[in-house]
Amino acid sequence: MAPYKPTAEFVRAAKAAGLKARFASISFVGTADLIHELGADAEGMIISQVLPSPGDSDLEVAKDYRAALKASDPADLPAYASFEGYVAGRLLLAAFDKSGKDLTREKLIDAINGMSKLNLGGLEMSFSETDHQGMHSVYLTVIRNGNAGPVS
Repeated sequence: MAPYKPTAEFVRAAKAAGLKARFASISFVGTADLIHELGADAEGMIISQVLPSPGDSDLEVAKDYRAALKASDPADLPAYASFEGYVAGRLLLAAFDKSGKDLTREKLIDAINGMSKLNLGGLEMSFSETDHQGMHSVYLTVIRNGNAGPVS
C-alpha cells in the first residue's frame, strides 16, 4: 500500500527481477496516475475501489459527476479519485442542508451521524455515532488496455 510512484517503482523492479505475480493495491494508490506511470506494466493489476466505476451508465450520481466534470473541464477524464471527491462533496452538501440555519460544528456532526440510508443518486450511504464509514462495499477493478474496469 503506497502512492502511485513508489508502487510503480516496486512493480517495475519486481518485474525486472523476474517475478511473475499478480500485483494488487487499494484505491489510495491513485488508479489513473498509476496507469499513466506504469503504462503497459500496469496490465492485469487489481485495484480495490471504494466506489463503483465513475463511468457506470446506470448510476445517476456517476452521470451527474461526468456532467459536472465535463462542464468544469471538457478535456478532463472521469477518474476514481475525482469521483470520490465529487461524492464527498455531495455528502457534505446534504449534511449542510440537514444541519439547517446557524450551522455549527456540532450540528454538522449530528446531521452526518443521523444520515441513515442517504441516497446520492443511486449510491446509498449510512452513518451513525458509531459508524462513520458510509458504505461497506469494495469494488474490484482490473487494469486492461490502460483502463481500470470491473473484475468480471
